Amino acid sequence: MVGLDEVGRGPWAGPINACAVVIPNGVHIPPDTQDSKALDEPARERIAKELKESVAFGLGEVSAQEIDQWGLGWANRHVFLRALSALRSAHPDLRITEAVIDGNPIKHPDFLLPVPFSCHTKGESKFPEIACASIIAKTHRDQKLREIGETHPQYGFAAHKGYGTAQHRKALLQHGTLPGIHRMSFAPLKNLPLAAEKKPPGTKKFLLAEGVTQQILVVDDDPIFHRLLKHVLNGLNVDILCADDGEEGLDYLKTTSCDLVILDFCMPKFSGIETLKRIRKQEGYQLPVIMLTGSDQTQIRKAAEKFKVMAFLTKPFSPSHLTKLIRGLLQAKN
Repeated sequence: MVGLDEVGRGPWAGPINACAVVIPNGVHIPPDTQDSKALDEPARERIAKELKESVAFGLGEVSAQEIDQWGLGWANRHVFLRALSALRSAHPDLRITEAVIDGNPIKHPDFLLPVPFSCHTKGESKFPEIACASIIAKTHRDQKLREIGETHPQYGFAAHKGYGTAQHRKALLQHGTLPGIHRMSFAPLKNLPLAAEKKPPGTKKFLLAEGVTQQILVVDDDPIFHRLLKHVLNGLNVDILCADDGEEGLDYLKTTSCDLVILDFCMPKFSGIETLKRIRKQEGYQLPVIMLTGSDQTQIRKAAEKFKVMAFLTKPFSPSHLTKLIRGLLQAKN
């Protein structure tokens, strides 16, 4: 039996995470293992460390960008699928015959688990597998938000973990929203301004090529992501062209000379891989391409590497990492 639980449905920022847990025969879990919300942080961290050394588990994640694009209901279903997929990838010899999920019944047709499943309210009190999943998922997400807080200390993520606290609301009003981190589709955030880019005094604008403005084509069906890229790359001497799908992106390339393409894997009409294949047929192999994925899936990487993808980024990504990557690729191209 595998137990699944998620954490992070309600926050205004950060991903939603889930964990899938199987307790091997003969393994004894800590006696105080229970719903993560009933434990204080030190107890959760202690128990999570013990559990990770004894149970089989897999973690799934859906980014804030995906939540904005596909909705919270979709995210809640697919984060369970990703957690179970991660568990099976990490433990391919594990025989799973059924799944128990914390929460209300899931009846959507796109929720297709490979084993029979049932949903249980307050499942952490009924199944130790769910209790274990609750703790591991919670501590994993908390660590992610602490890491985000290190990059953006003015928002207090380490304290509120992305939830809509008074501290968080005050920070949003003072500093603005962070696309890619904040859930821009959530009602309290929709009309707030983007965070202003702050540069150290005396910082000069970075020029990729003296006197030359280079062009980056972004092929992604998420308009919020287009805004994010324009905001993140504001310090580079580049123009951002935005296409909503692969067909539109290919049309851009027929008429416009681009220096780099940022391509999402999951899009309507045809996928990122099919778009990449057509780019190579149309433009050749010299044009640098960065591929974005919602999860670090080996099969996606293998398929894309056949068509010479220069780099992969898994959402959510670090804006500074993306900027550094683009800067390096464009300088190498020059």
